[in-house]
Amino acid sequence: SRNLGKMSPSFKLVRKELDEINNLKTYSLPIMLLSSSLSTASFSVVFGGNINDFICCLITGGLVQLIIHFVAKYQLGDFFINIVGGAVSALLGWFLVYLNLGQNLIVITLSSLMLLVPGMLLTNALRDIAAGDLVSGVSRVTEAICIACALACGAALVYSLGIYLGGIVF
Repeated sequence: SRNLGKMSPSFKLVRKELDEINNLKTYSLPIMLLSSSLSTASFSVVFGGNINDFICCLITGGLVQLIIHFVAKYQLGDFFINIVGGAVSALLGWFLVYLNLGQNLIVITLSSLMLLVPGMLLTNALRDIAAGDLVSGVSRVTEAICIACALACGAALVYSLGIYLGGIVF
C-alpha cells in the first residue's frame, strides 16, 4: 500500500503483486496441528488445569484445528466456522470429561476456545481507535464481538443440549 502511494504503478503490476501475496506459502497442516495442540495445552495450565486436563487439551487443540481446517474449505463464512469451532470445543471437552480422561470441563473447553478468540483483531482495533481511525477501529471491534458471539453460541448450543439431555452436569 505504501508503494501504491509513492509510485502510482499500473493496474497490471498491482494485480501481479497482490497475486504473489495471495500465493505465499502458509504453514503446513502438521505444523498447525502441533502448534494448536501445544498452545491449547498451555492455556490449560494458565486456567488452572491439572496434568489430565493438559493431556486432554493436547488432543482437543489438534482436533479443533483439524475440523476448522476442513470446514473452512467449504467457505461457509467465518460466523458459521466459529459456531462450529465453539461447538466442537465444548463437545470434545464434555466427551473427554465423560470418559474420565479430563477433570475440568470448563478448563478444557476454554483452552480450546482460545485458539479461535480474535486477540490480534481486537488488539489492532484498539490500536486503530487510539490512533484516531474510529471507523476502522469500530468495525474491527464489531467483527471481534461477532466472532466471540459465534464461539459462545456454538459452545452454548452443545451445553444446552447436554443439559437438556441430562449428560452434562456442572
